Amino acid sequence: MRKTFLLSLVIAAVLVLPPAKADDLATAEPCSTDQSCTYSWSLASRLGQALVFTEARYGIRDRTWTLLGVEFVEPGGPSVWFPNYGAGGRNVIVQLTPETRVDEKRALFQIGHEVVHVLEPGGPPGEATVFEEGLATLNSLDFVTAQGIAIDESYIADRRYLAAFQAVNRIVEAEGRSALERSVRALRDQTGDLSPLTPEDLTRVFQSVSPEDAITLAAPFSKVN
Repeated sequence: MRKTFLLSLVIAAVLVLPPAKADDLATAEPCSTDQSCTYSWSLASRLGQALVFTEARYGIRDRTWTLLGVEFVEPGGPSVWFPNYGAGGRNVIVQLTPETRVDEKRALFQIGHEVVHVLEPGGPPGEATVFEEGLATLNSLDFVTAQGIAIDESYIADRRYLAAFQAVNRIVEAEGRSALERSVRALRDQTGDLSPLTPEDLTRVFQSVSPEDAITLAAPFSKVN
């Protein structure tokens, strides 16, 4: 009951944000007196917007984990990482590549992907399934599109992520976006996570997924060549 109530609040939430500071998306600036805002949006406020967008689709994130915000990392990233994980800490940080400070499209794309991993942080990086990475990539494209910015799958530079996206997108084409969203929420309710999943988990909720495809989707993404 409480989870349903919280989800309704998320769906009702509307973030109307002013333009970003073009030369530094990590910096929020005070709005002018003629704007109905306090500060311009930054990467941190976009992260909040992406959470609203993603939770409305796939359910409330596991809030026993504390989301600390965003940071830049080079080399590496984008990713999520878990400070103090080995000591029992339940904190998670979204890491972005440095160019997201000045590249709005790339920033939104990376944030829209990583928030899916924040739904059920679960454990250290590298344990996501092909299904979770494909869903995260689908979400990143949809989040960018929702901001009125043109994007398609040609923007996905890594062929592994492209293949994972296409596998999940075939489910959308076969069953519809609403069915995908309902099934993801069902998976989270039944398994408590999107990684790890078994092939049986996937065939139970998706009518269009064959046993062979389910094996591929349930495989650890880190094992994909």
